[in-house]
Amino acid sequence: MAPAPTKKKGLKDKLPSDPGAITGQVAADSLTKPRKPENSGKYCEIPSTIPTGTRLGRQKTASGLNTRPVAPVAERRSARLMNQSRDSRTKTPEVSTSKSSRGLKKPKSAALTLKAATRPAQGALQPRTNECDNSLPAPSKTNTPSRRSILEVQNRTEALLWILELMKSIATGYYHSSLFQCTETIRAYSSTPLSQQDSPWILRQIARAYLELGAYSESATYFEHARSKAPTVVKDMDLYSTVLWHQKREVDLSMLARSLFEANPLSPETWCATGNAFSLQLDHVNALECFEKSTEIDEQFAYGFTLQGHEHRSMNDFERASHAYSRAIAANKMHYNAWYGLGLVHFAREKYDQAWHYFNSALKINPNHSVLLTHGGIVSFISSPPSFSNNIELDF
Repeated sequence: MAPAPTKKKGLKDKLPSDPGAITGQVAADSLTKPRKPENSGKYCEIPSTIPTGTRLGRQKTASGLNTRPVAPVAERRSARLMNQSRDSRTKTPEVSTSKSSRGLKKPKSAALTLKAATRPAQGALQPRTNECDNSLPAPSKTNTPSRRSILEVQNRTEALLWILELMKSIATGYYHSSLFQCTETIRAYSSTPLSQQDSPWILRQIARAYLELGAYSESATYFEHARSKAPTVVKDMDLYSTVLWHQKREVDLSMLARSLFEANPLSPETWCATGNAFSLQLDHVNALECFEKSTEIDEQFAYGFTLQGHEHRSMNDFERASHAYSRAIAANKMHYNAWYGLGLVHFAREKYDQAWHYFNSALKINPNHSVLLTHGGIVSFISSPPSFSNNIELDF
């Protein structure tokens, strides 16, 4: 009789009847018996033992209360190897939990961390910066001047310098003219550019300087040039008529009076030129009427009163001549022609002391006039005033 076949014990026969014992046995074996990884050269060795205790044996629920101790469950080898390799590659910052805070702390942003790191400590000394550097704009391509703007600035500067030099020459000439320094006046006006020397105003100023020097031909030339540039201008034409009177140019003087009357009949210079034209023809009555008309138009026109005095003196009416000269001095105290006329009136009356007084007053205003110097010398020899040699130096 054949023996009964024995039943091989399988995996189920080896398992104990208590499931808790199986779980405890597996967990104990996994903790006490280390497993050697397959690729030991690629990953580091896992520690053989893991300390156990109440901290590892307890689980924490979401409410924060501890439950009963549970035996640690063995982790799978693949998961353990993956976690170990991840820890070796990247180190994540540990999140600390506190008993007072149940949730995780919100990490700070990188911008706030960088700002806090760069902020200086309170009370620390900081280097002083230059305040001017903060006000100056940073150099840029837009602030760089272009070549065109540089040329415009240079041209503007050259134009301003040219104008200033021109004004300097004109002001210098006018200053010498006010002091009756005729030679310096001509030199100053001649130093202006050629384009400005041909202007009517400068031409008239040069003509007046030659008139004061007694150079009637040169004065007439400049007056004629000025009239060709501006034929309707009546300014200083009374002096031009006097130049023509001294030159005895009767036709030119009559033509001048007619053209001025057509240009501006209400100008005192026009009536003075007309009066000189009648005076050259020895028509003293009409000449006086024209000179009086000029002073009626302008009561401060000193040269009109002076010409009235000359006409009265030529008619030997010294009282009216003195009155006319006095009114000219009242209108303009610097009008030396009126002082000179009063000296002639007193010289004709043989009052040499008073004549010398008026000649001296005229010489103080215009010390370089040749006619004044001549009459002053004549009176000095006749009357011999003691203060003559001390006040006036004559250059004969």
